Amino acid sequence: MTRVPNGTRLALAAMAATALATTAHAQERRKQISPYIEAGQVLTADLQSNDVLTYTTVAAGVDASIQTRRVQVTAGYRYEHQFSHDKNVGDSDIHSGLARAGVTVAPGFGIEAGAIATRARADIRGDAPANLTGNASNTSQVYSAYAGPSLSGHAGPVAATVGYRYGYTKVEAPDVTGVDPTQAPLDVYDASHSHSASASLSTKSGTLLPVGVTIATGYEKEKAGQLDQQFESKHVRGDVVLPVGRGVALKAGGGYERLNITQKDALRDPVTNE
Repeated sequence: MTRVPNGTRLALAAMAATALATTAHAQERRKQISPYIEAGQVLTADLQSNDVLTYTTVAAGVDASIQTRRVQVTAGYRYEHQFSHDKNVGDSDIHSGLARAGVTVAPGFGIEAGAIATRARADIRGDAPANLTGNASNTSQVYSAYAGPSLSGHAGPVAATVGYRYGYTKVEAPDVTGVDPTQAPLDVYDASHSHSASASLSTKSGTLLPVGVTIATGYEKEKAGQLDQQFESKHVRGDVVLPVGRGVALKAGGGYERLNITQKDALRDPVTNE
């Protein structure tokens, strides 16, 4: 039997502890960022109209994921520019992406944010293109983002949560909708600002009362540029939960909501009233 000196044992133990700490730190912090560039030559053909379109596309983007004890970020973004070879069809830019981030500032207090970039149909009366290559008509670029803090904690047996979110949405006007030019154009959405606040108090069954009780309230407001539209909502709700057996409970709830929606009157033709 070979005896290991005490000094060697201590060194091996220190190396093992360092390896475990490094592994734990790597598990707590993970980061992956993958940028990319793409280029391609595309040929599309419409079998119904016999239209043929060829264009060159160049795109750049990034996919990222960051996970630590306090920060979680997941994002993907792609920018694409299409160079048309048809003098009747112009170049086009496409933005697409989705992102979410959460930061734990302190125990029970965090900040969350998110964003999206995509394309959507602009005029319900117009074209509904399935192929978004080239100058796809009746499509608008849409951008939207939100951010806000949240706080949660306990005061004895009572759990409390408070949160707030601010949101912004921007919609670009389309160049071509495919609607008959003799028809009156629709007013575009443009942009909106929104606010959302919420708060709740709750207790588990068997603490203060035989039933679990939750009381929640919230406030929402959105203002859009189209016809100066405003939406406002105030609501409050209460729920009770009564356990009646293992894995079985009875739940009842009720609430009240008040809505207020306003907008300016649309400008009408004095002759046709349209």
